[in-house]
Amino acid sequence: MHSLVVLSAMVFVQGFVDDYCSEGVSLLQFAKTLTDTSFGNAEYPHYQKNVNSMRSGSSTLTSTLNLTTPSWVYEIAGGFVMYSAPLLDGHGNIYMVATSGDVFSVNEATGVENWRVNVSYVPGILATTPILLAGNLYIANELGFLFCLSMASGEKKWQSLLVEKPSISGFDAWSMAGSGNVVLAAGRPLSDRKDSGSGSRLYAASTDDGHVLWNFSFPRQVYNIMPAIVGDTVVIADWSGGVISLRLSDGAPLWEVVPPSLNSNCTGGLAVGPNGLVYVTSNSGSTFGSDGILSAYQLSSGQLVWRQVFTGFPANAAPAVFPRSDGKLAVVLGIGANFMLPYLSEVEVMLPRRTSDSVVALSAETGENLWSFKTDAWPLNSVAGSVFFKKCWPDSWSNPTVDAAGTVYIGWGAAKVFALSGQTGSVLGSFDFGSGIQGPPSVDSGTLVVASCNKLVAFRNP
Repeated sequence: MHSLVVLSAMVFVQGFVDDYCSEGVSLLQFAKTLTDTSFGNAEYPHYQKNVNSMRSGSSTLTSTLNLTTPSWVYEIAGGFVMYSAPLLDGHGNIYMVATSGDVFSVNEATGVENWRVNVSYVPGILATTPILLAGNLYIANELGFLFCLSMASGEKKWQSLLVEKPSISGFDAWSMAGSGNVVLAAGRPLSDRKDSGSGSRLYAASTDDGHVLWNFSFPRQVYNIMPAIVGDTVVIADWSGGVISLRLSDGAPLWEVVPPSLNSNCTGGLAVGPNGLVYVTSNSGSTFGSDGILSAYQLSSGQLVWRQVFTGFPANAAPAVFPRSDGKLAVVLGIGANFMLPYLSEVEVMLPRRTSDSVVALSAETGENLWSFKTDAWPLNSVAGSVFFKKCWPDSWSNPTVDAAGTVYIGWGAAKVFALSGQTGSVLGSFDFGSGIQGPPSVDSGTLVVASCNKLVAFRNP
């Protein structure tokens, strides 16, 4: 199935191949880049947020539609919540991080905890969504510390300090990235005074000992940063929907695209398709009440290919790119205003009610609408299960994950995970968690793993 998916995607990449191979890269090397980075790697099929280094959100594994009853539930104690994505190593283990700074591994079949390690150092300090590489889990915290942990035991192999002086980056759910012997993490040195969101700089560090190879200062604020890597190219979306392309080997800038709207803010991000296009979400204004925007750019140059506007529906989550049953690529994302902070109930009841949110699918080549799915209205303005002293917010949708059968799995802030047909958008299954979902679902063969704000849940085939 893996080779079939790659071959169907190759139909769309000839123009990109010409550009890519003109840089001295053979067609065979380019095909290997797609195989290694578009749909996961052979060792760990879901090794970072949005499945793989291209953040395509597309998996070669077929999950489950058995969403009626969880196989097991792992509860998060102590008032902490989970914003990050569960990672799966393909060997029966799940890796997750909570806002307590606890990194933990649980058995995929039973939900029993394998090990737990804290990397926060100071109460309230957040840690990133990690990355799995060559038997190690790499994770950074918002003070700028980078850790290498054993995937088998959680043992700390080494730690390093990316920034010259620790400084809190910001409250968001940013993600590690990596390829080969390099990992990428955001951070903010004390000397950088600007509002930084995920951090004011991107750091590249060696997987051997964590020493810094290079760093790049972001021109604009970043939030929920999720760098994508294709070969020696790194692409990053900023808070406003601008895109920056860097060379992975030395951090040299390749190209930059300014945001469609300079007044925009967005909690979304980007995904790279196997057709050489970068799909980026942004908004015409705020995350709460503006028009959403999805832009497609050439990975090789940053040239705009198409742009779609969702009137009245902000685009606050990254998309996923996947092959449909006819072999054509589609891009799918959730749209709708982000949720607000939970207020005391007396204030909450006086606020206007939310309207429905939607999931939309478009042609990855042209931006043409393919289908849409609309939720029921949600009676509150805050995320389900979020209370004043245990806040979970703000995303209306998680990033989607698509399995090899073309099923779209996506979490909603109003407590539900949906399984949708990638061909028609029809509902194939759903489950109500009682608490909102911020991180994307993760898939394994016959298994779906979802982290809501306060619990980790697995669904498995009978």
